Amino acid sequence: MLYNESLWIKKNLSKLPLSPGARILNLGSSTLRFRTIDQPYISENVFLPLLKRGCSIINADKKKEDGVDRIIDIEHSSSKEQFDLVLCTNLLEHVYNIKDAARRVTDWVRPGGYLLITVPHLFPHHEDPIDNGFRPSRKDLEKLFLHKRVLKSAIIRDRFPNEFFCKYKVSVLLLQVLA
Repeated sequence: MLYNESLWIKKNLSKLPLSPGARILNLGSSTLRFRTIDQPYISENVFLPLLKRGCSIINADKKKEDGVDRIIDIEHSSSKEQFDLVLCTNLLEHVYNIKDAARRVTDWVRPGGYLLITVPHLFPHHEDPIDNGFRPSRKDLEKLFLHKRVLKSAIIRDRFPNEFFCKYKVSVLLLQVLA
């Protein structure tokens, strides 16, 4: 996750009417170390504000690692369980069937709940375990989630210290899943 991406997420999630006890699923969570040490702004900007609001967060990834609460492979897992908010950040570029994965991710959101998707827009190829090359514009990303209420979409640029140009960009999309 890029630093400016985490700030955008923090700002926009703070506006959602999530009650204490709201259940959040963090798909593609990676490890506790990744979220708190390698990229500490993920914890600081995304998860700590949600925890302070009384939300509960389930970290899910394809492989069992420290800090992963559930093993979920979004290409093969199905569940009747639903959440108030599902976060799917920088994950859709690592699946074989993007449309199927997008449908499955949406299935985990309760009616009236929210879905936050981020994907690279301008970013180098990075295998984990694959990189399918998915680098959509925000409009192309919205097309994956037709019949969902788009609350906000944007292209986020990241800047690195001592650099005067934009090195990477991500597409972000915040949706409400209606009945």
